[in-house]
Amino acid sequence: MKKTIAILILLAAAAVSAKAQDINSSIRYWDEGKLTWDDFEKRNFEGEGRSYLSPLYHTEYKTVKHGNMKVRQYVTRTAFDKSNTWVRTEYISDRMLRYNQLILDIAEAMRKDLQRDLNQNTNFSRSYIYEHYTNKGLNTITKLAEESKGGDDISVIEKYEKEIAPKLAEVPADTIPQPKLKNWGAGYQLGYSAGVFTGDGALLLSPHHNLTLGLLFSYRRSHFIIDMEVGGGKARQDIHMTGTANGVSKDVVWPAGKNYGHSGIDFDYGYAVYDGSWLKVCPIVGVGFSTFNKEIQDGEQKISTTIGGLQLLAGINLNWKISRTLSYNTYNETAIRTKIYAARTNLMKGMNPVWSINAGIAFDFYGRGPEQK
Repeated sequence: MKKTIAILILLAAAAVSAKAQDINSSIRYWDEGKLTWDDFEKRNFEGEGRSYLSPLYHTEYKTVKHGNMKVRQYVTRTAFDKSNTWVRTEYISDRMLRYNQLILDIAEAMRKDLQRDLNQNTNFSRSYIYEHYTNKGLNTITKLAEESKGGDDISVIEKYEKEIAPKLAEVPADTIPQPKLKNWGAGYQLGYSAGVFTGDGALLLSPHHNLTLGLLFSYRRSHFIIDMEVGGGKARQDIHMTGTANGVSKDVVWPAGKNYGHSGIDFDYGYAVYDGSWLKVCPIVGVGFSTFNKEIQDGEQKISTTIGGLQLLAGINLNWKISRTLSYNTYNETAIRTKIYAARTNLMKGMNPVWSINAGIAFDFYGRGPEQK
């Protein structure tokens, strides 16, 4: 019994697969060439109707690459179903074939406008766009049938052919859909940075190396960035300072050559003066806190010591865009961000603020959503 059921299931699946293949094999596309009578089923019957051809728009949601951008977009083709296309044998003629070709050409001319509107008006309902051009094409074909008396008047056929010839010859631009995106966007960065002090700061501390995490919020061309970093370096000379253990202050020394820890957070504002397909240029200014710390073992006690404080900075972010992805719902960028900036830090009491040159590189992930209508 189980074997019989299994065989029936396999037969049913094969039948469904064969039916799907039959449907696909009966679809004929406009761009496959001019019509021939082989595309029509030949019929003999009494009554109205000489031939029948009903164009349709075959649509696929495909990924199309434009430079470094991958676009998920609807791609249309004009087609018809050969299994539902026929001609009465007594009306087979060059004129009747030309008339049916014109019907298909009208549909193709409408499809080019449809594809353009799908690309340019991505925030409108796609069903509305399809309905508009389907009705427009149907009205034109109905008008052709009436004026040409079902294809009898060759002068009307020639007139319509002349009218749509420029549209058929037109090669549509390789356009990228232009959805209306929200003004707001967001992203994050993961990477590495390093800082080198100048002047008195360079006498005390070696360059520090860090892992970084950044958060980005944008409004139009304005960018609001929170950059955080943790890392460390080494003391270049003995540093005398006051530390704390169990709430009690004590004078201690950072030994030369020993590691220190570093942590920092910056709040930056940037404005994208240039935002192209491959590069974004965004000068920045910001304020933050940069601290350097070390625990010193004093007998059985661990004494926590920290130097550093308020930091002012100015520099530039350069985003080298690796890839962009656009669909009808979202826009995303993946980039390599390089951040170069100078910072002025209050390092120690009794010491003038010191300058540092800093640079970082990070993977940048950024996205924006579409306006909803």
